[in-house]
Amino acid sequence: MRALPPMLLLLCLCVFATPAAAQRVNRCSGPDGTTVFSDRRCEDVGAIDRLPPPAAPGNVDGSARALAPPQCVRRLSVLAQQIRTAVETRDVNRLSALYWWNGVSDAGAQRVLDRLDAIVRRPLVAIVPVLPGDSAESANTTPAATAAVPMPGTPDSDDTGGPPRAHATGLRLQQTLSGSITPASTVLGLRRQYDCFWISF
Repeated sequence: MRALPPMLLLLCLCVFATPAAAQRVNRCSGPDGTTVFSDRRCEDVGAIDRLPPPAAPGNVDGSARALAPPQCVRRLSVLAQQIRTAVETRDVNRLSALYWWNGVSDAGAQRVLDRLDAIVRRPLVAIVPVLPGDSAESANTTPAATAAVPMPGTPDSDDTGGPPRAHATGLRLQQTLSGSITPASTVLGLRRQYDCFWISF
C-alpha cells in the first residue's frame, strides 16, 4: 500500500509532462527566402509553411497520386502545399485545378496549360511569397493579379499602432531547369475569389 503514492506521483508527472513535449515549432519561409522558426502559424508572421524537400518522382506512393485537388483553398500555406504536390507528382491537371480560368479563351487556355506543364516538369527548390513592391512581381504578373490579397488569419491592421503588415500578392516558384543547376523563377499571381485562393499569370 505504501508503494501506491509514489506510483501515482510518477504517473501524474508523466501525464503533465506530455503537453510541453507536444508543442509544435513551425518552419516557415519568409518573403526574402529566409527560414523562420515560430510557435505561431506561418501566416501570422507574414510567411508560408516551408515544406519538407520533395520526394524523388519514383518514390511517390499511389495514394498521393489518387488524391483529388481541393475545390477551394482558403489558406495560402495550403495553396503552396498543393502547388508543391502538383510539381512533385508532375501532375499538370492538379496544378491547373488551382488556376483562375475565368475569362480565358480557348487559345489562351492552351498557352496557360503549356506554361503550367513547363512548371511541373522542372524540379522545385522553394515557394516564396511575393510582397507588394517586389520588382520581379511587376515584370511577371498582370495588374488584375497584383491586387493585395490578405493572408488568412492575419488582421488587416494591427492594434499595436505600427504600420500595417504587407500581404502577399503572388508566389515565386524557385526551380532549376531539368537536368541542370541553372535557376529558373516563375511568379504566379494570387487572386482571392469566393473566399478561395487561385493562381494566375
